[in-house]
Amino acid sequence: MPPSSTDHTDSRKTPPKTRLSRLVQPRNGLFWLLLAVNLLSLLLGWLVRAHPMPPVLAVVVTVFALGNAGLGAALAWRLMRS
Repeated sequence: MPPSSTDHTDSRKTPPKTRLSRLVQPRNGLFWLLLAVNLLSLLLGWLVRAHPMPPVLAVVVTVFALGNAGLGAALAWRLMRS
């Protein structure tokens, strides 16, 4: 039987625990670490784009930036689950 228009089980709704507002937790140290890591990734990305450097150094800085972005994503996931 197809769902009726009064069916309130919409799978597209985001559960309350996964809302982005769960990221903002100023009393939690992970929140501040997340901000620092994301700022560092931003700075490293800007550095690669704005300043000419040898290709090997550009690759090293890019790898660090991507590692920081991955760490930031993991921290964000942890904050959203807490």
